[in-house]
Amino acid sequence: MTRIAVAIALALFWVFPAVADSLLGTAIVRERNAPPPPGLSPPFPGLTVLRFVNACPGESCPRPEATADLTNTYWRITAMQGEPAPRLPSVREAHLILRSFEGGGFVATVGCNRLIGEFSVEGDSLTLTAGATTRMACPPPLDNAEERLLAVLEATRGYRIAGQRLQLLDAANDVLAALEAVYLR
Repeated sequence: MTRIAVAIALALFWVFPAVADSLLGTAIVRERNAPPPPGLSPPFPGLTVLRFVNACPGESCPRPEATADLTNTYWRITAMQGEPAPRLPSVREAHLILRSFEGGGFVATVGCNRLIGEFSVEGDSLTLTAGATTRMACPPPLDNAEERLLAVLEATRGYRIAGQRLQLLDAANDVLAALEAVYLR
């Protein structure tokens, strides 16, 4: 957001504080050469609101969200078969990575054993074929979650991506698992 846009937003929220969470509005403003109000840092340009053209409480102009790629993205598993994925301290989080480069395949885990295999994509169809896995004994609740992950991978026949969210679908287009894209910072 530009400094002027921030100043306009502050002016709108000042006039309409009850709807500060979602307000779509238009104002005619004039920039002035005056010192910024006390306490604003970094300094914003001085603006005089000449007229509010409209203000629509409850409406917003959300930023368009980029759509994550199916392959070469770290997908955090948030739910499988309608149940939240386990999140335990000092255990790797449940995730899936579909690699498109040479020798690709997929890697998945719920935090205990590592599963690898092959996948194929045609349009919105996705098939995952499990290959090798490590075979450590997993403590609860990871043991049950690993069985669910294997069942999800085996039953996956399609996918749907909306922004940073991925859904793995069965043959009837029912959701098997929900995942979210995670990026390194």
